[in-house]
Amino acid sequence: MFAINHRTKLGLIRIKDIYYASALQPPSPVIDVIYYYHCEIPGPGSKPFHTLLIDVSQEPEALLASFRKSTRNAIRRAMENPCISLEVKALSSLQQSGGEKLEAFVSAYDQFASQKGIQPCNQELLHLLADEERLALATARLADEILCQFLLVETDRKIVAYYGYNTRFSVEEDIEKVSLIGKMNRALDYQCMLYTRDKGKAHYDFCGLTLDPENPEAGNVDHYKLGFGGEIATEYHFMQPVTLKGRLFCRLKALQGGIG
Repeated sequence: MFAINHRTKLGLIRIKDIYYASALQPPSPVIDVIYYYHCEIPGPGSKPFHTLLIDVSQEPEALLASFRKSTRNAIRRAMENPCISLEVKALSSLQQSGGEKLEAFVSAYDQFASQKGIQPCNQELLHLLADEERLALATARLADEILCQFLLVETDRKIVAYYGYNTRFSVEEDIEKVSLIGKMNRALDYQCMLYTRDKGKAHYDFCGLTLDPENPEAGNVDHYKLGFGGEIATEYHFMQPVTLKGRLFCRLKALQGGIG
């Protein structure tokens, strides 16, 4: 659990954001509303969020053996390719050594998001997380070419694959390369699981499952993730009013569609 981004809305509503809490936090008189994101228990007007957790306590080979056969084989092929390199490092260490910057990831991800028709990065949140040194960058390269990257968020008990992109939309005509990117993507997820284990965390979190049978494209993403096994979990987003002002604000937000 971590709390960030103390701010005001409408010039007078004092708000605090809390991520990945396992329980509701004690109210504070200096806060009007607490926004909970990815909370393990529901609250008032909760919006459920399904995700997939991978238990990384097993030895690396046992973890690999627990995956779907096609997932396992794809990972092994990528890891056996001498032209492929996989790296997972704290973002702060990369920046200190002149490596990849957060801005470069955001630019590449937002281009991918535009092609895929999904939301761009929440840059304000990422900069706050970077200031707290909660970010790590996972990169898969073919020779010197970056083909996949994930931005990871560290919590007290798990590592979350918060954002990720690959370059398949840029090479759609090259069937072999698209296939290779798929293998590299899986191998990079596995490498992130080993990183999570080395950091002493219990779970690697894929940060989302749609479980929507009416959405075939999202279903393909779910199928990819479920190839790693794991446990489906439900988290909740909601607003917890603390003061009278906070209760009035939450009622207004509920009329507008809820948390946001």
